[in-house]
Amino acid sequence: MFAVASKDHSNVLILGGGIGGLHLLNYLDFIEVKNLTICQRSEDRRKRIEKLAYKNVTVVSDVSLHEEYLKHSEDELWGFDNIIDCTGNPDAIQTAYNYLRPGGRFVIYGCCPANTFIKVPLQALTFKEKHISGSFLQPYTYGAAVENIVKLARSGRLKLSNYGVQEYSIDDYKSGFADLNSRKIIKGILLID
Repeated sequence: MFAVASKDHSNVLILGGGIGGLHLLNYLDFIEVKNLTICQRSEDRRKRIEKLAYKNVTVVSDVSLHEEYLKHSEDELWGFDNIIDCTGNPDAIQTAYNYLRPGGRFVIYGCCPANTFIKVPLQALTFKEKHISGSFLQPYTYGAAVENIVKLARSGRLKLSNYGVQEYSIDDYKSGFADLNSRKIIKGILLID
């Protein structure tokens, strides 16, 4: 799913800085992909990502990314070799498809609403050799995923708090819901003894 042509030269865009996008970002950074961009609409989430201080990661808003695209709309080589959607938002996917370079791959990883569609110029698939695929929870790569999580944890790179994930005791569940509602955290984990 996340095959990157060259870790040093591939230009990768991750759409969405939620839990899925952050895990993917952490993994791609861990395997030393050099040119990573993550696009997140929410300013709070962009700030959280920037605090992680990745070396080879550019954090952008959807508006600034689209403005950059408009500046280079005549340059066929501008854009990304790999785009991985972690939003499931059909409008975001539709817009970001334009950011894909010839020969590029677009993976839809986010769960899209039922009965939603995007429009893709079919000639781009043929003459520009663009690829689109979907992925759902990677049932065939579970072993590799667990191995990578262990490596990330042992290296000290996997800290749930970096992702906006917080643990709460079952007695403190109200604080967890309050933190979710105030957007202080992205996910809460209730610990049951």
